[in-house]
Amino acid sequence: GALTATEVMTLTWPTISLFQSFEIRGIFIERFESFLLVIWTIQFFTTFVVYTYFAASGLENVFGWPVKKNVLFIGVIIYLASLVPQDANQVVAFSDYLGYIFIVVFCALPLMIFLLVSIKRRFTSS
Repeated sequence: GALTATEVMTLTWPTISLFQSFEIRGIFIERFESFLLVIWTIQFFTTFVVYTYFAASGLENVFGWPVKKNVLFIGVIIYLASLVPQDANQVVAFSDYLGYIFIVVFCALPLMIFLLVSIKRRFTSS
């Protein structure tokens, strides 16, 4: 029932593989990983719904479009983006790329906006 470090590095989903290694015969439910997948699906769905709503609400505030149309627009964008990767390896590589984008968007971008606003205030006050 244990995984080595090299096994964890080679497996796509090591947690599910660990749950699959446990086997109890004669019990009502023998596949414990199904519980893990159900919990993960619920967690993913609720997170996705919240992010989609906030994105649609942001588009409504910026452009004045109704939320329902924004959700439809976001859904089309997500669908088209999901057609780009051809296999799971490309999805993993893209998620690594998004990690680097996260640093830029949430660290560098607010700093740049702060600097622009402070420069703008300096010129408008004089």
